[in-house]
Amino acid sequence: MKRSIIAIIAIQIGALGIFGQGNSTNIGIVAGPSIFSLRGNYEMESENSTMLSYSLGLSIEKYVSERISLRSDLLFESHNAQNSTSDASSPQPNGSLEFESLTIPIHSHFYFGNKNRASIGLGIFSSFLLAANERSLEPDNPVLEVSTTNHYTIVNFGFSGSIGYKVPISNKIDLKINLEDNFGIRDTYIGRTEFIDPNHTPDIDFNLKTNNIKLMFILTYLL
Repeated sequence: MKRSIIAIIAIQIGALGIFGQGNSTNIGIVAGPSIFSLRGNYEMESENSTMLSYSLGLSIEKYVSERISLRSDLLFESHNAQNSTSDASSPQPNGSLEFESLTIPIHSHFYFGNKNRASIGLGIFSSFLLAANERSLEPDNPVLEVSTTNHYTIVNFGFSGSIGYKVPISNKIDLKINLEDNFGIRDTYIGRTEFIDPNHTPDIDFNLKTNNIKLMFILTYLL
């Protein structure tokens, strides 16, 4: 697993070297809502529903040609999943999982269509967990919030893809609207989150991966 992490980071660093070559360079501000979900484990999927999250950060894009570019973002992301129970005595949501992370996607983009305004992008992402918390919505629960950062791996990674459209605003400023998906391939779970005993022994057979679908608005400036 350590070799996989090193390989992902090495690929990203190597890809960033391409930014020193090519034609024009755009820098930009990125923001947008996202739908974050947990997958790979029936228990977590059935107990946690997706909630609206958000991403915010900076972007740099280097055009190798009129149709091909390489783009990378540095994003702060806040993810939420609502926790509920199947117990008939408690049908209402009883908590939430909250994650904060720094995410670095790298996409190779191909532009096409009228004036090369439409695009499709493929690449990879790596994400670094800053904090994780489990919050209770039950007023009679003596523990209302538990830090669960140590229950998850610090580094997550996977494949990333996007489709988008570019709207020119001026000769140097564009607004890009992208629908993106970060599809995690690493098992991120280390220990089970519980309010009853936050320090209990972690479960072993408990796979947990992530998926994050984002609607990104990127305001770019041509250097």
